[in-house]
Amino acid sequence: MQKSVELNCNGLTLRGTVHIPENKNEKHPFVAMYHGFTGNKIEVGFSFVKLSRQLEKAGIGSVRFDFSGSGESDGLFEDMTVSREISEARRIYEFMSGLECADPGSLFLVGFSNGGLIASVLAPELEGVKALVLWAPAGNMADLGERSVCFTDEAGRMDIGGLLLNPGFVDDVKSIDIYGRAAKYKGEVLIVHGTRDQVVPLEGSYRYRDIYKERLKLVEVEDASHLFDRVSWKDKLIGTTVEFLVEHK
Repeated sequence: MQKSVELNCNGLTLRGTVHIPENKNEKHPFVAMYHGFTGNKIEVGFSFVKLSRQLEKAGIGSVRFDFSGSGESDGLFEDMTVSREISEARRIYEFMSGLECADPGSLFLVGFSNGGLIASVLAPELEGVKALVLWAPAGNMADLGERSVCFTDEAGRMDIGGLLLNPGFVDDVKSIDIYGRAAKYKGEVLIVHGTRDQVVPLEGSYRYRDIYKERLKLVEVEDASHLFDRVSWKDKLIGTTVEFLVEHK
């Protein structure tokens, strides 16, 4: 079953979708999905929709929301910061864990790109995250932001592909000890990353490997881009994720 939901976070309405496996009277494993920078709860090539539906068939529920300023949620993208999205991701997890049909002993996070950064930082600070899945996690987000500084308006706002972003974005993400905070997570982790990712180089996931050590399963998808924008790449991405979550539920 798929249904639209809303939740309030810091005075803004976040809009999302919940997928509940067929027997809604039972408690199910559940996954919170966090989208990437300029993304939304559907994600490129419908990746999050496809993942949600495959998980539902496997008896695993999911929630996926637009962060504020993205997709259908309230707010302006130009006000976005990584810290604000971390706060919203925490609220989304609380919403999920409070669902009557969610098994509190079997909760997971999936994050893509910037959503992967957010999931990695937040996981050790949440209660009950059984395992973690990161798709091309953007531990280099500060570098990505700095590359965009050359396109600014008179107020100093960055122009990111036709979207304005506040000048404090880079300072905010630089203030976050991404790998230091991520290292505190002690559960099992899956990372899926394309070997030809030009946006978030594979070396970023090698840094995660250094902190997660034997708890990490790193799957390198040969020749895949950041968006996994070929059918075979996306099938590998989603199939590997479903297999991992089913194994750990």
